[in-house]
Amino acid sequence: MKDYNGYTSAQRNKAQSWLNSQWRAGKLARPTSCVACTQDRGIIDAHAEDYSEPFAAGKTDGFHLCFRCHMILHCRFRNPEAFARYADEVYAGTVFTPFFTRDFGTFSAQQLKGWCPPVDRVTLHSTNVLWEIHHAVSTH
Repeated sequence: MKDYNGYTSAQRNKAQSWLNSQWRAGKLARPTSCVACTQDRGIIDAHAEDYSEPFAAGKTDGFHLCFRCHMILHCRFRNPEAFARYADEVYAGTVFTPFFTRDFGTFSAQQLKGWCPPVDRVTLHSTNVLWEIHHAVSTH
């Protein structure tokens, strides 16, 4: 893991280890669907903006995101145009093909350097979750 949002890779790895232990012990449920695009197939991650201790449910696993939504969120500052385009598409109800492997190269080619055609359109939230996460956090 790389440094992110003011937290070192060591802090992030410690938080991920805590989260993995909670999942193994059955104390927390693994994410099953994306809060941003509603994807329920493929890789669904727990995303955090705050990696400080003490770790806690709802903080360390604050946002359940599919791999595509998770990666675009992490790329939002270095590629704001791609983030804005993707967030607006998701808000409009676009559903993209899920990722079943952590293939950042394919993600980058589709979302950062090109455009991946949607597979479906659905009725989603009254709010844009990705923009909310983006605007609600501050860099530490």
